[in-house]
Amino acid sequence: MFTQKFTIGMALIIIALLFGSFAVQAQDEEPMTYEEAMACVLENFPASGYTTNEFVPTDEDLADIVPLDETVHLRVGMPWVLNDEEAPWYIAEELGYFAEEGLEIELVAGGPGINHLLTLGGGVIDIAVVPGGAAVPRAIMSETPVDVVVVGTFLKGMPYTYITIDPELLGRELTPEDLIGRTVAIQSDADVYLNMLLDMYEIPRDQVEVSYAGFTSDCLLVGQCDFYSGWIMNQPRMLEQEGHEWNGLQYRDWVYDEYSDVIIIRPEMLEAEEGRDIVNRFLRATYRGIQFLLDNPEESAEIAVGRFEQQEHLVIGNDGLGLMATSPDVWDDMVAMLVQYGQIKCGD
Repeated sequence: MFTQKFTIGMALIIIALLFGSFAVQAQDEEPMTYEEAMACVLENFPASGYTTNEFVPTDEDLADIVPLDETVHLRVGMPWVLNDEEAPWYIAEELGYFAEEGLEIELVAGGPGINHLLTLGGGVIDIAVVPGGAAVPRAIMSETPVDVVVVGTFLKGMPYTYITIDPELLGRELTPEDLIGRTVAIQSDADVYLNMLLDMYEIPRDQVEVSYAGFTSDCLLVGQCDFYSGWIMNQPRMLEQEGHEWNGLQYRDWVYDEYSDVIIIRPEMLEAEEGRDIVNRFLRATYRGIQFLLDNPEESAEIAVGRFEQQEHLVIGNDGLGLMATSPDVWDDMVAMLVQYGQIKCGD
């Protein structure tokens, strides 16, 4: 196994778990302006310092793949329990893309209580796929920093959505004003995301009732909430299986965007040519899995046993870059919002 030992995070689940540790501004403090936060980020913590597109494959890279006989075993931490969210890696394994790169992949499930930022830092796994991109700068900028590098992403957009089955809200574009006078169920410690949305559209926070829920949208089914915050691919599946139509206010359309299912490695992996070569081979196979998913959704569904239409636009993205590549501007915008609301400390 290519592993070294080092000492050293829905979905937004790991981010939520990290809020308590990394929040540095009291809730009653006046947040800095976005402009002040962005200036601080660009001076002290620009995305170019912890992200790179160097290993995202080009067409030339993909055309020059030479099957290898040697096999390297990699343990890869997944962003959630092993379901269709991990389709690119299932596909790459099933179709032999990893094998052609000389890689034997062990997919290690994520989910509640599992933080693969930490298992990566501790050398338990070799590569991690983090569900919420914000977990990465939080961990790097925390008082107990974790040293990692972003080398690509699966979802080039934020799936976080306020989901509803209210008949009055179906079949039309939702706006932040639709939250007024309604109960919004959020997962633990995700208040800051709702506060950002309400503040940006000058909606008094006391005009929206907040409740707290787990990882499923049961509160919608029993009428305890009007909106539930979840990923646009995951919770709607359960609602559809129960025969419900649904609608959603997608966070990225109204506040800021965030990369999700982000691929990270330890920087030490890039110090030796062997490690750099393994990163190249892993990303080539993953890229081919994503491209197959886009080109062959029906066959991909048979492999991954899931659906794809809700996440296709997130895979392709709107940042003007190709598959898997990330933009420093998107990272810096996200971090500036988190700095503005005291979730990340920037500077002295």
